[in-house]
Amino acid sequence: MNLSESARSKGGRGYLFVLCFLAGFGVMLLEMCAFRELQLSFGTSIYVTGALLTLVMLALSGGYYMGGRLSRRFGSVGPLLVQLLGATVYVLVTNIWFAKTILDHSFDLRRSLQSELLRHTLPVVGATLVLYAIPMIAFSQVSPYLIKLLHQNDDGGADVGQVAGSLMSISTIGSIAGTLVPSFVLIPNLGVMRTLWVFVLTMLLALLAGAWLSRSRMLVAATGVLLAVGVWQAAIRLPQPRMPAEGPDGSALLMDLESHYGHVTIYRSVDQAGNEALHYMPSRMYIHSKVYPADPAKYQFTTGHLVMGVMRRAKRYLLLGTALGGAVAALEQLDPDARITAVEIDPFIVDLAKQFLPTLSNPNVRFVIDDARAFIRQDDQVYDYVMVDVIAGDHPPAHCLTREFFELLRERLAPRGVMEVNTQFLDSHVRTGLSEDAVFLPAQHLHAALLQAGFASVYQNDFFEHGEVYAFKQQTPHAGLRQELLHLVQDERVSVHLRTSAAVAALGIFPIDERRKSLPAFADDWLPEHRVHLKENFPHRIEMLAAARERDHHQGPWAQRKTLEEISAWHYAEIATTLPATYGGLETYMEGAGGAAYCRDVLRWVESRNPGGVGDLARYFLMGNASFCAKHLESMDEANTPRGNALKNLMAGIAFSLEDQSAEGLPLLMKAIDADL
Repeated sequence: MNLSESARSKGGRGYLFVLCFLAGFGVMLLEMCAFRELQLSFGTSIYVTGALLTLVMLALSGGYYMGGRLSRRFGSVGPLLVQLLGATVYVLVTNIWFAKTILDHSFDLRRSLQSELLRHTLPVVGATLVLYAIPMIAFSQVSPYLIKLLHQNDDGGADVGQVAGSLMSISTIGSIAGTLVPSFVLIPNLGVMRTLWVFVLTMLLALLAGAWLSRSRMLVAATGVLLAVGVWQAAIRLPQPRMPAEGPDGSALLMDLESHYGHVTIYRSVDQAGNEALHYMPSRMYIHSKVYPADPAKYQFTTGHLVMGVMRRAKRYLLLGTALGGAVAALEQLDPDARITAVEIDPFIVDLAKQFLPTLSNPNVRFVIDDARAFIRQDDQVYDYVMVDVIAGDHPPAHCLTREFFELLRERLAPRGVMEVNTQFLDSHVRTGLSEDAVFLPAQHLHAALLQAGFASVYQNDFFEHGEVYAFKQQTPHAGLRQELLHLVQDERVSVHLRTSAAVAALGIFPIDERRKSLPAFADDWLPEHRVHLKENFPHRIEMLAAARERDHHQGPWAQRKTLEEISAWHYAEIATTLPATYGGLETYMEGAGGAAYCRDVLRWVESRNPGGVGDLARYFLMGNASFCAKHLESMDEANTPRGNALKNLMAGIAFSLEDQSAEGLPLLMKAIDADL
């Protein structure tokens, strides 16, 4: 008697219900693992979530339809077991053995796509289809297939509705378990890879039991061999890192782990001077933070978050988002008397930070494990300086970008308090030939949120091209703020790293026009996340600049290039007509003759205008181009003038600062500042 015939018995029916439960469990387990795997390669944008959920629903729909069709063709459970065995093997091969290869190829596909929307969606869709479509279709066939099988073998008089209701209930319970168990038990404690191994081996055991009940020797032998191979492979292949062995700046993979909140990947590098650096990457898309354990303030990007507070002699600091603790350690180094409240949502990251940076166990530092906004709602302390560096994916989470969030923070600030926000939003000012709203710029709506929240003065600094925003509770004129920074630059009693950050801020900050207060502000009831995720507007913008230049037949301001905005607009448009409209195309352009022409035009602009052009450089010149201009200007005879030398010093100083070489960069920046470009 085979399994189909024994469906009338309690044991046979019980096995089929277990199979239905495991199918529902498997669909949701794969979906939970998919969120983690796709996050590692593509971040946590709404496009990743939307693509995954859409394709899962399509797979389930297709599986339900195919299960119904197959139930009419076959009257036994054997064909279903064979399909589930094939799907389980598919998970083993694609999701475990070759997942890294598949994800690497999908990620590399981004480089060949010029459309920002396609770069965010097409690689995700491709990876999801390859990794998850087939097993999800197979597992979703189980319920409709078993409804027919159990109904036709039921002598108890139960109608098809009762059978369907029972099976759908069991399948749904399996789905609930497949959501809860991986989310709260398996993935946090075992990681995605081990979770998949547990599922694969469990399915193989269940299918072996089904093959034995069906008395199919061939199926028993095949499933038994696969189970043995699976156990052997699990023993020799775990643990296995998912990130590349080599990371940024030639760094080597130090650890590749998982926490309750995502991947934790850390790379280690040592520069030519022997400085050890740790690079924290929750996704292969971006470096979240970098820490020099022996000299935390060396990292200019982190010290730039803190310079306004140290300059104003703040003593009560609130740091929202700490990652590996670089900002906390840098602040301890810059001001040992500072009292720091550090809020981080991931306790695993805090433990790692204390492991790598023992100074974080300072009694002046209070770590709080909590969500940034939840903490602010219940906190009643007053702070002199607040740093907001909460990142989900590659930009702040939506609930930490709204007017209401900033209102809460403003209430926690002292009268002379300052808030710094790492937004990851560039405020592009190059608009020649474009209407103001031609490209959605999240930075502008963030500024509106800050101004509507009651901050008196708002500044942006795009020096590192990460959209650093400073919001002051009291009115703070630009000239006075810049003088405060320049005074700190000249103070030889303080750290060279802090002085360099002050110079960078003095060169890079620009005030935000209060008229932006009238723009729609990011708020709890309005934040178009789908557009925020497409924040890399540079490709779209330079394509539009090229179209505008062509429309004007290269006449008017395009041909004259008198202002720095017109110069930048012209060369950005040139990129779009000769190279891919990407940051890679910009780099290629800047390395060659086009970049030399751009730097020559900047030199001509500097020579022809009155002093004080640094503000325009902050708005219209991407500082990442400074290293290219430093090289090009050195080979130009026309740059050997007082202003030309000042520009060369500025570009070289910026290049050194971007490489965290403060001792080399600061003297050059000071010379450029003294020349008053």
